[in-house]
Amino acid sequence: MVKNKISLFSFVIGVLSIVVVILIAMLFPGLRLSAIFRNILLIILLLPWIVFMLSLLFSGKE
Repeated sequence: MVKNKISLFSFVIGVLSIVVVILIAMLFPGLRLSAIFRNILLIILLLPWIVFMLSLLFSGKE
C-alpha cells in the first residue's frame, strides 16, 4: 500500500515540476542558464520519474 502511494506522489511531483519549469520558461523567455545549472535542473526534474519507475517495478513484489 505504501509503495503505491510512493509511485503516485512521485508521479504528481514529476508532472508538477515539469509544469513549473514550462511556466518559468514562458514567463522569462530571455533567461540564460549556465551549463552546470541546466544539468542540475535536469537531474532534479528526472529524480521523481526515476523513483516512479522504480516503485512501479518493485510494487508487485511483496
